[in-house]
Amino acid sequence: MIKLLPVVILLSGLSFSAKAQMEVAVHGSVEIPLDELKWVFKPGTGVVATISKTKRYKTKGSAIGGSIGYSKFSPKEDLFYYYVSDTEVGTIRYEDMVSYQAAIQGRWEIIIKKKIDLFCGLELGIHYTKTAFVSHDPFQSVDSDSFVGRYVAAPKAGVNYMLTKKLGAYFQTRLALSLAKSDIRDDQVNTYWTNSLGMLYRF
Repeated sequence: MIKLLPVVILLSGLSFSAKAQMEVAVHGSVEIPLDELKWVFKPGTGVVATISKTKRYKTKGSAIGGSIGYSKFSPKEDLFYYYVSDTEVGTIRYEDMVSYQAAIQGRWEIIIKKKIDLFCGLELGIHYTKTAFVSHDPFQSVDSDSFVGRYVAAPKAGVNYMLTKKLGAYFQTRLALSLAKSDIRDDQVNTYWTNSLGMLYRF
């Protein structure tokens, strides 16, 4: 029993070597469509709120949590034109595309200095996307309005800078891949590149 005492003390020290905290964060973002949606929609804007449980060691850290968010994309033109034949032209008008988001996420950190750490991570979730358009040509008219759930995986990376012991700012970039049936083409993978600036608070 006495021989085991140093091992117990060592394990106890390891178990308490990580500092656990809760973290809330909010960021604004610019979202850039990278696939065929870029021909229809301008880069969009969004906002995301996150709550996470973090653990920090001397040189590394981790976090796991959940987030909710919202983003909006506006069409590049008021009216688009397409050829029906060599002599006939149709028109199509898109409404704003909006997305309501929910995700779980993990993050791994490398602590560079006391106030600075680099991180990478992954988000997995679902985005409910609302799209609408009206098209008209000499042969038909279509009025479409849909609300589609899209499964999303988004690797991300960034940097945190702590302004105080509890309050910090961060920059994050991510690549979001979403899969579901699309109004523009069935069974399409949509891709977005997102750059964000935000604030975080740990307690």
